[in-house]
Amino acid sequence: MVCALFQYEIVAGADFVADLNANRISGQYTGTEIRLLAGSSNGDGEVQYKFYVEKDGVWKRLRDYGTQDYFLWTPSEAGFYNVYVDAKDSSGRIACKRLCITVEQGIPLKVTSLTADPASPSVGTEVTLTGTSAGGEGRITYKFYYECGGSWVRIQDFSTANTATFTPHKAGTYHIYMDAIDGKKNTQCLMMEITIENA
Repeated sequence: MVCALFQYEIVAGADFVADLNANRISGQYTGTEIRLLAGSSNGDGEVQYKFYVEKDGVWKRLRDYGTQDYFLWTPSEAGFYNVYVDAKDSSGRIACKRLCITVEQGIPLKVTSLTADPASPSVGTEVTLTGTSAGGEGRITYKFYYECGGSWVRIQDFSTANTATFTPHKAGTYHIYMDAIDGKKNTQCLMMEITIENA
């Protein structure tokens, strides 16, 4: 009789894992857009994602399975939400991840205007920028900067002052930006375009 011995090693595969994050911290106001970003690891082939939420025992599907790994969610009611993503790979494996988010009643931050004085300046003329905002919580700070010909220049870093001045030294089209940020770290941006002429 002939006997042969074979040895096998059973290796456990890596678990399929889902991940879920948000671009805004918990405690946002109703009406604030929250970007839910999903991810996964150790999946086979193409991974699809489904987003849904639960609040006070009521479940709502935000989006069915799709390859897009994010969803823009704007809660309209205050309360405590369990936000979920299901990730499904090409072999049919499904992994789930939960994220807890509290939504408060209030008015989200919004930048309402950005103006330049003078509106049509020339090279060497001081330009005063003024921005306004509404809503938000706590201290609102503002940052001003511009882009011209591919070059970016900071005019004023974040400050409680909603005005800033700069003096253009060359002609061209200037894209002026103002960022506003509130006490909840919500950020809003507004852009305006001005043309600087030669003196």
